[in-house]
Amino acid sequence: MIVIVAGVSGSGKTTVGSMLAGRLGWRFADADAFHPAANIAKMRAGLPLTDEDRRPWLRAIGAWMDERIEAGESAVVTCSALKRAYRDALLDGQFAALEPAGPGERAVSIVPADDPAQTVADIIAVFRLGTDGEHEAEA
Repeated sequence: MIVIVAGVSGSGKTTVGSMLAGRLGWRFADADAFHPAANIAKMRAGLPLTDEDRRPWLRAIGAWMDERIEAGESAVVTCSALKRAYRDALLDGQFAALEPAGPGERAVSIVPADDPAQTVADIIAVFRLGTDGEHEAEA
């Protein structure tokens, strides 16, 4: 299973994602680490990325996820995934660009709690994951 923790910049994705992966014993990746050098330079210059700029970044994240799936590993990755087109690229401006998940997307929305640990607990509860990362049997 791959869990993508998505949200706008500064929303706590990395904190929640790394805590979730740690609690489940899964691999963790922050999507920011997948940006090519050109994107990093553009962002440092205060220039917004275009959809074209994001294509190689999304391909790299998707490739990392595919590697985990091929290896039979579960993982958590954090990614802004603000537009459906970006989420579609990963799954076969920030607030202004955020498009809520809609019908046909394999997404679960969780309102972050004030405490990241509670947000992690809420995610685990939604997926009925045990602390070993396995699905718990339904009662």
